[in-house]
Amino acid sequence: MVFNPGRIMALTFVLALLVRLLYLLSFQSSVFFSHLVVDAAWHDEWAWGWAEGSWGANDRAFFRAPLYPFWLSLIYRGFGHSFLIVRLLQAVIGAGTVAALAGAGTRLVDLRTGLIIGIMAALYGPFIFFDAELLIPNLLLALLSWALFSLSRNRGTRSVLFAAFLIGLAGVARPNSLILLPILGIWIFKERDPRYPVRIRRWVGILGLGLLPALGVSAVNLAVEGAWVFVASQGGVNFYAGNHSRASGRSVEIPELGELVTWREFVDRSHTVAEAETGHGLDTGEVSRWWFQKGVGWILSHPGEVVRLYGRKLYYLVNANEIPNNRDLYTERAGPLEWLLWRTPFFVFPWGLVFPLAVIGWVGAWRDPRFRSWAISLGLWVLFYGLTILPFFVTSRFRMGLIPPLLIFAGFALARLRHLLRGWVLVLGILALAVTNSNLVQVRQSNPAQELARRGEALLGQGRVAEGIQALERAHDMEPTAVTTTYMLAQGYARVGRTDEAIRLYRWVIDS
Repeated sequence: MVFNPGRIMALTFVLALLVRLLYLLSFQSSVFFSHLVVDAAWHDEWAWGWAEGSWGANDRAFFRAPLYPFWLSLIYRGFGHSFLIVRLLQAVIGAGTVAALAGAGTRLVDLRTGLIIGIMAALYGPFIFFDAELLIPNLLLALLSWALFSLSRNRGTRSVLFAAFLIGLAGVARPNSLILLPILGIWIFKERDPRYPVRIRRWVGILGLGLLPALGVSAVNLAVEGAWVFVASQGGVNFYAGNHSRASGRSVEIPELGELVTWREFVDRSHTVAEAETGHGLDTGEVSRWWFQKGVGWILSHPGEVVRLYGRKLYYLVNANEIPNNRDLYTERAGPLEWLLWRTPFFVFPWGLVFPLAVIGWVGAWRDPRFRSWAISLGLWVLFYGLTILPFFVTSRFRMGLIPPLLIFAGFALARLRHLLRGWVLVLGILALAVTNSNLVQVRQSNPAQELARRGEALLGQGRVAEGIQALERAHDMEPTAVTTTYMLAQGYARVGRTDEAIRLYRWVIDS
């Protein structure tokens, strides 16, 4: 068979789709296939409300960026409230993401490199995991990868502006994606056309089209609440979650809010606390700014702690361990993920291999004048996007926006590994391998009690009450002060008539 870019994209698309369908076939037997937790549950509730027509559910600006729930609501409107349909469609979207990355690799480098990149992307474990979750990465990665593909084809005005618009849409799913817009300008800066007016028009077009979706959502916020909120108001409280004396750098831990049972409590308490501290009512934008200023105040008054905290976050960002936010990626690895997503005491796959290869690939591409332009641009993508994560907290799904350029670099390295692994580049690769696979500052810390509690909640939701209570009791024994676990266990006891025990636990939850 004679390969060309189109055939490589088609081949990697089919491979990626088959792997994702195999995963879904295995995942269907999981209690978490029909029971959603944390963010996924909120996305589902939000999207189903929109699908049923309740667009004006409240008079507040968006708390979270709305693109993914909106997209999910369109699927529900077309196909009904089916998690299987959503996951099948996301499998197709995820396979398309793989094809886009393979196509970008062939355009930026050559056919062999594009094929390697496509195979790596098709088998990249976290991609497969998140393609089956009702979470943002599936849509985000598709938008970013097709933007990269558009740029790789040529640097004409249409391709650049189309890429800018896709990045702009990504910004309505994950607002920090907008940091990539300036990189488009850098990408085209060294183009052959020396006419500066042409370049200036492109820069204006990039900013205009790139910011258009975000400004549109911000206009909706202004119309709904009468307050200026850029895309979503969650940024302020999330910033504080990553910048206070007890911040872990890897999760939402806000002592002022107490332990929360639902996302609605998180939103309401973030408002209540801010209004109690200021002594008057606040709109959504003012609440977000209050939390942001609180975080900045802590940073300015604790410089030593800030250095240590941000050093830990940087380590989390480059480390191979996939830090969970909704569900632990390693706890339930159905089907092909048993081989494509795993960790040992000394090595974590796949990031533990992909990131060191990407470091080697970036050096190799930067040293070759033929590839230096895109190597600089994609290197800035990794740098800028990574820096936007550090002020908040680092989890697996938050750093997924780094993967497209890292796979390009890793594929470049694999295609030329024999020529690149020499001298100081070899030393650099070994150092990256050691750092990313190391296990320092609790980077592989897990919470089995929390995973058991989520399983127990899922079992209760499916009517398997006895199994659910058993899982929740084990979780409660491991972590007796966990409010959410205690609350769910009380619900389980109430359902089987163990009223006295349920009342005792409910009272404890209220008192806590």
